Amino acid sequence: MAKRARRSGKEGFTLVELLVVIGIIALLISILLPTLNSVRETAKRTQCASNLRQLCMGSLIQAQNFKGHFRLSHRDLFEENADAWNYNVTPALLSTTSADHVAWIADHLVARFKREAGCDLTLLLCPDRTSPNGGKSLATPNTPTSADDWIRWNVNQQKTPQHYRLRNGYYYMAGRWEDKYPFVQSPGEAAPGHRIKSPMQSKEKGKFVLWCDSIEKGTSSGFGFTLNVISAPHGKHGQVVSANTALDPIQIGSQGGNFGYMDGSVQWLKQQDLSPFTVSTGGGAITGYLPLVR
Repeated sequence: MAKRARRSGKEGFTLVELLVVIGIIALLISILLPTLNSVRETAKRTQCASNLRQLCMGSLIQAQNFKGHFRLSHRDLFEENADAWNYNVTPALLSTTSADHVAWIADHLVARFKREAGCDLTLLLCPDRTSPNGGKSLATPNTPTSADDWIRWNVNQQKTPQHYRLRNGYYYMAGRWEDKYPFVQSPGEAAPGHRIKSPMQSKEKGKFVLWCDSIEKGTSSGFGFTLNVISAPHGKHGQVVSANTALDPIQIGSQGGNFGYMDGSVQWLKQQDLSPFTVSTGGGAITGYLPLVR
């Protein structure tokens, strides 16, 4: 009886075996990928909170250097008016009759944060605003970037030589001209409703926001759209964005944001616990989402 031929020890996998292994690997990846994305987003939220804590402490250092007053932060305030304590002066401060928006910070205030508090506003950025989908291009104020970049410099054309302002992905709430921001009346809420609270001195009593994530509806640029963008930095797996401003942030997947307060603390708040506020003045209302402070 003939002996069976021995199988070579060097014989490879069959095609069926190879396909089974590939299928198992693909299945494992599909199971693990959502978990990895969630872990990555958790890490980004932690870094975002750390940034806001540094920015809040930097603002308090600035106020301490300025007899307890926060620096005025109107986005178009000229540097020669930067030592004023409030906006209720006659004649009105140069350029403060123009539109403001809490997402923008004047170039001289950006420089002051770095000089006095060691906070570089071009580096302390929300990690979810700097992803490839969001657009980040920060060169120098002398070479403003594309209007399609979310984190960018912009030009105020009112002044020669030109004055610049920075949008770094966060809202800066202190030192704004609060009276110029309109009231917002929520459904069922008694008139006149509510508007942003902008602390002017570090001694003010109340849990007021200093710095926070920008969750915004009706903004004019960023994320590949040129007009009427709704965006939020922290969805399930990072930033979410839509050109459909008929929606609310929670409908496009926003889970909430980090909010830094005057005591230096930072708190995560869910989207459903935030209320709409008008965060711009002048032409075209832009809606931001903030905790309601009575």
